[in-house]
Amino acid sequence: MPSSSASRTTALSSPLWALPLLAACTGPAADPEPPTLRTIGSSTVGHFIRDADEVYEGSRFVIDTEPESAGGVRAILERTADLAGVADRPSSEVLKAGAAATLIGRDAIAVIVHADNPLSALTSSDLRGIFTGRIER
Repeated sequence: MPSSSASRTTALSSPLWALPLLAACTGPAADPEPPTLRTIGSSTVGHFIRDADEVYEGSRFVIDTEPESAGGVRAILERTADLAGVADRPSSEVLKAGAAATLIGRDAIAVIVHADNPLSALTSSDLRGIFTGRIER
């Protein structure tokens, strides 16, 4: 329940990347059925792809956001997806595997600290340490 005390907020921006597997873009299929593009990865990128599905009537998108970003990278490396949404800059290993990365947006993340919390400041570096487990208390 909200108290009368104000909260402090730190906002971060996380890049969102789409990783199309170049082999999936080799030209039109011989079948008159619209091409199906399998998309795996970030749920945020999945929202963009759902919107694209409505606009691109000549294609069909199958979207799986359950494995989030790590699953998208794995799917590109294993060649089980045509597109992958990830929240980090792709590694050189992923790019060497035949993927091309395109920055499609940034996702805003807000960390809110209750005003009664004795913490007086929180930097992006502090948050990175907390979320990676490097900082525990």
